[in-house]
Amino acid sequence: LSIIVFSLATACSGLVRKGEKPAEDWSRSVVIGEDAVGSIGMAVPESGDRVHLVWPYEDQTGRKLRFVQMDEGASIKDARDLTYPGHVRSPRLVTAGSASLHLFWVTRQPGDLDWELWYQLLALDGQSSSQPKMLTEKGTSVGHLEAHSDGDNGAIVIWDLGGNRGLKVLRIDPIGDLIDGPHSIATSGNSPTFRVDPEGQVHTAWLDDRRFFYTELEVDDLSASEIVEIVDLGKWGTL
Repeated sequence: LSIIVFSLATACSGLVRKGEKPAEDWSRSVVIGEDAVGSIGMAVPESGDRVHLVWPYEDQTGRKLRFVQMDEGASIKDARDLTYPGHVRSPRLVTAGSASLHLFWVTRQPGDLDWELWYQLLALDGQSSSQPKMLTEKGTSVGHLEAHSDGDNGAIVIWDLGGNRGLKVLRIDPIGDLIDGPHSIATSGNSPTFRVDPEGQVHTAWLDDRRFFYTELEVDDLSASEIVEIVDLGKWGTL
C-alpha cells in the first residue's frame, strides 16, 4: 500500500499531540492520500496560503488522478478525482494567476505504444475550466517532463522523447493556448530539468550518454541556443 505524506520541516517547539490532525507548526508529516502510484505534482501560489497537489492512484475502477487543495494550516479544503482516458502518469501543476491552475499529464491509450502530453486548465478547487487537449502530435512520445511558470501566468513544459531520443519545449499562455513551440532543444538526451529566472532566462540541463549538458533559452523565444557540456559523469553515471 502506497501512502503519500506531505511534510514541511520547521523548528519544533514543545510537545505535539499525536494523531492525523496537523501540528500548528507543521513540524510533522500529514497523510493526505493512499494507493498512490507514480510521481506527485504540486503548486503553491506566491501568497503561500494554499497548497495544490495531484497524483495518480488506482482503485477498483482503474487509474485516475487525485487532486487536493490544502490551506496554510495543512487542512484539506477540496479533494476530487480527475478521470481521463488511458493510463495516466506524471501529473504536473503550475499556478496560472490567482484563480487558476495549469495541469499537465502524460497518458497512453490502450493498444498504443506512444505516451501523449495532455493539458487542462483547472479552478483552484480542481474543477475543470477548459476541455482536456493533447499538446503533442501523434507518432511522438513523452518520457520525463517538467513544467514551471513562465513568469507571466503561463507555463513552459520541457520533456524528453523517451529513451535517449532528445528534448522538446513549448509554452502556453494563461488560458492554455499554445504560443510557442514545440521546439527541439536537442536531438539526443533525457531527464531534463529547468528553472526560469526573473529576467526571463530558461536555464535547462539534461543527461546524454553519461554527460551533463546545459543551455539557456529565452522565455519569449524558445528556439534552441548554444548547448554547453558541463561535466562528464564518468564510469558510474552519478553527479
